This record gives sequence, structure tokens and C-alpha cells, in this order.
Amino acid sequence: MIILVILLYGLLALEPIHLYRRGWKRDFGVNVVLYGIGLIVVSLLIAGVAIPSPTLGIKLVVDWVLGRS
Repeated sequence: MIILVILLYGLLALEPIHLYRRGWKRDFGVNVVLYGIGLIVVSLLIAGVAIPSPTLGIKLVVDWVLGRS
């Protein structure tokens, strides 16, 4: 299963290459970082690692941005 995920992510990694060729290096970098985070999370899920839900952190950030107590 992990080999299938790595192969699919390899195919998806070909997508942002046009950003680098156009000179959009920051956008390319953001895509590489997000793909990397996604690959790590999927690999951990396949390995059976329990990943905590991000809902509490998102709620805290939204409350901070909106100025709620």
C-alpha cells in the first residue's frame, strides 16, 4: 500500500514543475512543502499512527483572528 501511495504522489509531483519553469519559485516551493506534508501524513496513517484532530487548533486560530474570547 505504501508503494502505491508513493507512486501516486510521484505522479502528482510532476504537476507543479510548470511553476518552476515559468519562474514562479515561491509557488513551486509551497507546492513541494504541501506535497511533503501530505505524503508524511498519509504514510503515518497507513502505518497505523493515531494522528490528533486539528479542529481544536483551527478553532483557536479562528477565535484569535475574529477577536473572540
